[in-house]
Amino acid sequence: MLDEDAITLPTGFGRVRTKRIPYASIQRVWETRLPLTVVLSLATKEGKFEVLSTMLPDHRSYIDVGKFLYAQVLRRPSEPAAVIGN
Repeated sequence: MLDEDAITLPTGFGRVRTKRIPYASIQRVWETRLPLTVVLSLATKEGKFEVLSTMLPDHRSYIDVGKFLYAQVLRRPSEPAAVIGN
């Protein structure tokens, strides 16, 4: 779930817990393509979190979430390059 200042993602085994990740804490965003899904990864000081394309209703939603998260990282121009794509 995208919020004004954070994203909330399911985490852990079976993805039954949730974690609120402030956009300001995201250090890097990258994408990995797997045979049946695409994974958008977010790195923070607390660890790595993932948005699987299969978690969203359609491919367009995945693209929109990815663009939004990339934009959040790029808003901080004083930091070193934080976006890597495959």
